Amino acid sequence: FDALCKVTKVGPSTALAILEHMAPSELAVAVNTQDATSIAKAKGVGRKTAELVVSLISLPGVSQSADSVGVEIANTLADLGFGPSEIAVAIKEAGSECDLENVTEALPVVLSKLGKQ
Repeated sequence: FDALCKVTKVGPSTALAILEHMAPSELAVAVNTQDATSIAKAKGVGRKTAELVVSLISLPGVSQSADSVGVEIANTLADLGFGPSEIAVAIKEAGSECDLENVTEALPVVLSKLGKQ
């Protein structure tokens, strides 16, 4: 629930709708397999929100301890107008070049990757 609420445009009611639609274990599988379609079937959850959930909860290249930093970076980029798939690719690429647990170090690298897309 808390991880869902950290995603931009997902509040408590949307998080509850997702968890009413699928068990936490099913959500974990959907996130790990990048299956936004199954999340989008939850009442009141659209395709774009489902894509944000999939790309921001479990960011490729981000360790479990860095999830909150990764979500912070991804939310910042989403607020700037970047799409979920662009963000996921940029963060994945940046993971090999910087410490994704340090937002000050990671954000400029991720932005440079977005500039090259």
